[in-house]
Amino acid sequence: MGAIKVLGVSVAALAMLVGSVGKLRPHVFMSLPFPLSIILWASTGNEMPPYFMPDAWKEDEIGTWTKDGDLVVATGGKSGTTFMLYCTHQIRTKGKDQDDELFPDVNLATPWMDLRQSRNGHWAEQKDRYNTTVLQDGRLMKDVWDHPSLPFRIFKSHYFPPTLPVRSTRNLKYIAMSRNGLDVAASFTTFFSSHTDQLRNLWGGFPPDLSDHEISSEATTHPVVDDLLPGGNLYDIYFNYVKSWWDYRNDPNVLLMHYADVRKDLRGHVQKIAKFLQVVLIHS
Repeated sequence: MGAIKVLGVSVAALAMLVGSVGKLRPHVFMSLPFPLSIILWASTGNEMPPYFMPDAWKEDEIGTWTKDGDLVVATGGKSGTTFMLYCTHQIRTKGKDQDDELFPDVNLATPWMDLRQSRNGHWAEQKDRYNTTVLQDGRLMKDVWDHPSLPFRIFKSHYFPPTLPVRSTRNLKYIAMSRNGLDVAASFTTFFSSHTDQLRNLWGGFPPDLSDHEISSEATTHPVVDDLLPGGNLYDIYFNYVKSWWDYRNDPNVLLMHYADVRKDLRGHVQKIAKFLQVVLIHS
C-alpha cells in the first residue's frame, strides 16, 4: 500500500508539474520528441497548431493596433487564404499598376498578426517588430501594411468567434470562407509534407511528414482526417470554425463564403466583396 501511495503522489506531482509548465513555459514541450511534444502542448490548453497565438485579438488589446475600417481575412485553414488576401488587396487598390509596390510580399502587405514567430514568442514584442522592422529596401515594414494611401488595412487570421471580437465596439470587417472538408484534408497533407525538418524541430516535430499518405475515396482512415474530426488536434480548424462563423453569418460586418462558390463565379464574388468593403470598382 505504501508503494501505491508513493506512486499516486508521484503521479499527482508530475501532473502538477506538467500543468505548470504548460501554463507558464509551454515552449519547453517543443524540445521533446513528437508526438509527446504536441500531446503535452495541446493537453495543457495551448493553441493548435502550436504556432498560433490569439493574444492580438483580446478585447483589451485589439484597440491598441487596429483602426476602424480594417479588414480581417479570417478564412479557414487551407481554404483559399492567400488567394483572398491577393483578391482583397486588388479590390482596395482597384488593380492599379502603380500600386504594385504596396504589395512586395503577402506577409508584409497583409500581415498575419496571430502567427507565433518563435517558440517563446510574445505578442508585445511581435507588435513592436511590425512597427520597427526595416526592410532590405530601407522602408519600414509598417510603411507597407499601414501605407497612408491604402483605404483600409488587411490582416490575415485563421481564428473565429469568440476569439475574434466580431461584435466588439471596434468597427472591423471580417471575411470568412470554408471549403469542402476532403479538399482541406488533401491540401493539409501536401502542405504538412512541404515543411522542412528545421521548422519541424522548432515546433516539436509538428507538422508530421505525410508524404506517404494520400487522400482517396477508398481510404478508410487518414492522419489529417482523424485530426480534423471531433477530438482531433485540428478539430477547431475545420468543424468548429464553420460552426462558430455560422451564428455570425448575418452580421453586417461579416461576409461568409464558400471556396467552391467563389471559384465558380469569381467575377460575381469580386463584386460582392467590393460591395461589402464599400469599394466602387471601375467597369470597363
